[in-house]
Order: sequence, then C-alpha cells, then structure tokens
Amino acid sequence: MNPPLGMHLLWMTLRQTWKGLLIFSAILVFITWGMTLVYPEFLEMQEEDLSEAQGIKLSWQDEDKDIINLTWHPVPGAVNYTVLENNQSFDISTIIALLGGDPANLTISVAYVGTGTSLVKAVDVNQTWYYTVLIHLADGNMTGTGVVTTKDIGITIYEKMMEDPVYSAFSGGRNINIFSFRGFVDVELMSYWALMVGFYAAYFGVGSVSRDVERKTMDILLSTPLSRRRLLLERGAAVALAMLLLSVVGGIGVLIGGVQAGVDVPAGDVMAAFIGCWPLLVAIGALSMLLSVLLNDQKAAMGLSFALVLVFYVLNYASFLSKGLKSLRWVTPMGYYDHTGLILGDWSRWGDVGAMLALTAAIALLAAWLFQRKELPT
Repeated sequence: MNPPLGMHLLWMTLRQTWKGLLIFSAILVFITWGMTLVYPEFLEMQEEDLSEAQGIKLSWQDEDKDIINLTWHPVPGAVNYTVLENNQSFDISTIIALLGGDPANLTISVAYVGTGTSLVKAVDVNQTWYYTVLIHLADGNMTGTGVVTTKDIGITIYEKMMEDPVYSAFSGGRNINIFSFRGFVDVELMSYWALMVGFYAAYFGVGSVSRDVERKTMDILLSTPLSRRRLLLERGAAVALAMLLLSVVGGIGVLIGGVQAGVDVPAGDVMAAFIGCWPLLVAIGALSMLLSVLLNDQKAAMGLSFALVLVFYVLNYASFLSKGLKSLRWVTPMGYYDHTGLILGDWSRWGDVGAMLALTAAIALLAAWLFQRKELPT
C-alpha cells in the first residue's frame, strides 16, 4: 500500500522516531496536565498577603485608611520586639546606625518596644510608610521580619512579583491577571513552552539529516530515484508533523487538567496558544536541518542548534526588560510567538505567522540548495 501523498521517507522517518516522540509526548502531557491540576491550590496561595509571607502583616484598621494594624508572628525565645518606622525604604546602614546610637541623618523612628505582637497606630496618609520588626532573643542574638509598606497593603505575593519586569516578561510584557486560569497557564506554562519544545524541534531537525550521514546510510537512500531535494522535503514534513502533534498534545494536557480541577477552560484559546507555537517550532526544525547540512558532525550540529534556541529565548525575554531592548524582539524568531495574546483571545497577529512560515521556507530553500551541492562523506 502506498503511503499518503507517496511520501515514503516521511512515514519511514516517523516510524523510526515514534518511540522517542511518544516518550516526549507523554512527558509534555504530564507537565501540562500536572501544572494545570494545581491551579486550585495556587488560588488558595494568592490569598496570602505579600507582607504575611515575611513574618509580618500590615492592614488598615479602618475604612478611612489612616490607622494601621501591624501584626507579626511570635518567635519562641524572644525577649521583646522593636518596631521600626520609616517614610522611605529601609536601608541596612541606617538601621545599624540607629542601633549604634548614631542619630545623624536618620529618618527611622522606633514605633514600639515590648513583648506584644501587634501595633495599632495612626499614620499620615499623605506619605508611604515602611515597617520592620527587630526580634531580640534570650541568647543575646537578634533577628527580624521582612519589610512591609502601606502602599502594598492587600497586594499578594504574585501581584507584587508581576510588577517586576523580570517576571512580567514571562507574559510578554502584557498586563495579565496571573490568578485567572488564562494568566496562570500563560505565566506558569506557556512562558517556557517554546524553549522546552524548541529543544526537541532542534533535536528532531538535526537528526533528520546528520543521522543518516553518520550511519553511512545516506548513500543508500540517494541510490534510489529519491532526489536530495525530495529527501529534505520529506524529512522537513516529518519534522512539521511531529511538532504539530506535540503542540496538540500540550493543549490537550491543559484541557484535561483544567476539567479535572473543575475550571471553566477556554478550550479554543488554550489550543490556539499551543498550536500557535507550531510555526516557530517548524522554523527551529528547519534551521536545525540547515545546520545538519552544513556540519557533518551530528553532535556539533546538535549543540549549536540547542545554543541557538536558548539564545533566541533569552533575547526575546530580554526585549521586555526595558524599552531600550525592545528591538531585540524582532531579531529572534521567538519574538513572533505571542502566547499571551493567543490565550487572551487576541488572534490578530497573523503577520507573525506569515513571517515564521516565510522564514521556514527561506531556510528550507537554502538547505536544499546547499544539500544539492554538498559532497557527502563516505
């Protein structure tokens, strides 16, 4: 029986690699399903205030928000507690100066000293106030809590985290609610999906050519009526099909996990976010095939492919850290994969899909031209 479209080599490639593909698919399902399954527990964690996670909690005592209620966890062996108040962020040198009795240029004041674990105090609402608690232990040592501020009252750990560009870059610089199901999947999973599967695309692409060269089976393949160009075409099609399978598998894992977690899953947008990565993965596979044509050494081609995938990811991530680095987004293929937009239902960046497909076509044509003229080792 003839295979579909007569692509014997395509189906032979998939038959040869099905075990590895199946194992990696199972790993992806486990990751996507497992991460999604913990979403309810993640929602419970978000109820913990930023301050409370540091051994100290700050809240408003009244609706007018001019009286604070500061509480801290009791520490076994504590003799007393000293609450320090400041109208600017604490600096360790000023705390040391205060403890040493040097009042010069200090803005820190002692708001409380005692054995209690709470403080209610009126504050000037026109300023931002910072608090920390020094804990004096019976053995003469001292420890302390974290620092809390009135501007962060009610803000959770993850909300504060997403204000930092280092973390917000995981959502492509977009303002996304990390506690929504879409935001959780985007930041906790989609932010590194292209990197994780991109490594496998590089592995698959390199092996599709260099493996036959190293095994000395390329001459056997080319002794048939199969042309070099047709060989690369079918190998590339095998890469594309494998990446499509992995993209679909990842989305299915999220859907299953979401249903089991009792979440109302936006199935269409979730699948779009995963399948939207497919053009990028195919481009990475095509680039890896090009490297395997250029380099006869499979290990060298594999190492270079992995390095490029990592560089692409780092450049795209860095492009969201500051406006000065924004242009980096357009020099890395990963900048054309807007996973956040897709999972939020924004499917407008069709130009990026076209750019990836055009890049893939250009790389494939170059690889075919070089392979046609390449003298294969014997």
